Amino acid sequence: MRILLVALVAAATATGLTACGKPDCPAKASYNSCGYCSLDRVTSSNPHAGMCTYCTGACVDACNPCGTDGGGGCDTSWVSRCGTTSGGIQFVGQPVPKTCGCPSGTYDAGDDNVTAGGPYDICICNGY
Repeated sequence: MRILLVALVAAATATGLTACGKPDCPAKASYNSCGYCSLDRVTSSNPHAGMCTYCTGACVDACNPCGTDGGGGCDTSWVSRCGTTSGGIQFVGQPVPKTCGCPSGTYDAGDDNVTAGGPYDICICNGY
């Protein structure tokens, strides 16, 4: 039994997952890692759900990384996920704090003034 558990932990570590099944969030230059927001990406309205989160300032928590004012910096690394598919769901954009605006490679498709922590711009990847 012990050998099997070690093998499972080793396999999870090799795939970038921790022993608890959460992704091992990589370090990013000039950002503090706030951890992985384990809220469900499909059912949660949190724009950080199912993602590793980062801030240039102090982290609040993984699902509200920079606080509700967006004051920790504007992470645009999510744009690199445009067009990717995971679990049958294609990533085509995400809400970003209005204080950040939509990054290059995306366009503003509207506003989200309802989700906690907002208001947000709904940024859609170019071509979608």
